[in-house]
Amino acid sequence: MKMHILQKTSKKQIKLKLKNNMMHSILKVKPLLMIAFLSLMISESSSGQVGKPEPFKINIPQEKLNRVLTQFENTKFPDKLTTGKWDLGTSSNFMETFRAFIIKEYDWRTEETALNKFDQFRVNIDGYNIHYYHVKGEGNNPRPVILSHGWPGSVFEFLNIIERLTQPSKFGGNPEDALTVVIPSVPGFGWSTLAENKVIGPKTTADLYHKLMTQVLGYQKFGAQGGDIGSLIVSQLAARYPENVVGLHMNIIPWDWKQPENRTPEEQAWFNNGQKFQRAQFDYFFMQAQEPTTVAFALHDNPVGIAGWILDKAYSWTDHEGDLTTAISIKDLATFVMIYALTDTIDSSVWWYHGIFLENNGIFHPTPGKKVNVPTAFANFPKDLKNAMPPRSWVEDEYQIVRWTEMSGGGHFAAVEKPELFVKDVLEFFSKDIEE
Repeated sequence: MKMHILQKTSKKQIKLKLKNNMMHSILKVKPLLMIAFLSLMISESSSGQVGKPEPFKINIPQEKLNRVLTQFENTKFPDKLTTGKWDLGTSSNFMETFRAFIIKEYDWRTEETALNKFDQFRVNIDGYNIHYYHVKGEGNNPRPVILSHGWPGSVFEFLNIIERLTQPSKFGGNPEDALTVVIPSVPGFGWSTLAENKVIGPKTTADLYHKLMTQVLGYQKFGAQGGDIGSLIVSQLAARYPENVVGLHMNIIPWDWKQPENRTPEEQAWFNNGQKFQRAQFDYFFMQAQEPTTVAFALHDNPVGIAGWILDKAYSWTDHEGDLTTAISIKDLATFVMIYALTDTIDSSVWWYHGIFLENNGIFHPTPGKKVNVPTAFANFPKDLKNAMPPRSWVEDEYQIVRWTEMSGGGHFAAVEKPELFVKDVLEFFSKDIEE
């Protein structure tokens, strides 16, 4: 996927570019490029310090929890243009149900206890306090794998599959297929904090994860898995450190550009469908990348706003027939939202999108024009983002594809929606499809 910074000074031009060539607007924005250069200079001149990991437990202050619950209860909902359906965005009917659940039934402390079930740590790397799970697998030689969540997710996406990955024998699997998993919160999400005055995007995050794996944890050979922006991070990790990354598993593909005359009919049909999908679904992306401060002011300290922003994407990107809770339970949806609200990280998560453009000129593929020479698997969940699911023929020149799985169901939050399918594919790839 190759995208470029949209010009911020002309709303008319933005709309024209979005309409005519959403995926590949080519604009030269010198001020932003200068900011990118200066920001990267700051990042690259970092001292590169790596601290000592400390055990960590999630413990939201009761005062903060009470404040968020009160905000849910007291917020006046909009009462115009409300059809009750999802045709104009988040359903007003669903939001009423969601609010009632949060106030009357949801118990954050129960979810907090579940989040604290596995060993967690925080470590300072180059000024970023990185929160992560580190859970060792059973068997004689469990392969370490780092898993990266996306937006609007968190480490919670992987919570219910940690045991499936680290102790497969409990679920009828082979203990020798087990993995040791490392699951960080992306910097600026949840319990990972940003460094002051430093750009953050896929490259910087990949460098931080590399230091986490090699310097903090001592794993010189490891696998990497990611979806959504997590796929941008792990593809950068594989491209930048192929001597360390033994395998790359993704459930979204950061693809590179292919000229129209070189596309097969299947590829052109996919591209056209991707453009249509992006015109309908990617307003949020350009807002978060181009005007992150505006989005931050709208959502920060506004749990109902966070819920409306996130639930719309959950409805659009998951596998269901009109009832979102058949894809993700209302309790889990509440935890998705509450993590952002209780950690005050919706603003910094939005800023991460701006970092995509500052660090890589808006190009999603980690090495434009070059192949990522790490064994790669793609798990294609049918209800995920249509503009990030290219045909195999499109990406075989861009990645060393050794496994390609067309899933029977599932969408954007694959580990939550279809945990069995997700885990099976990940375990088989890292235990059978690659060699060190």
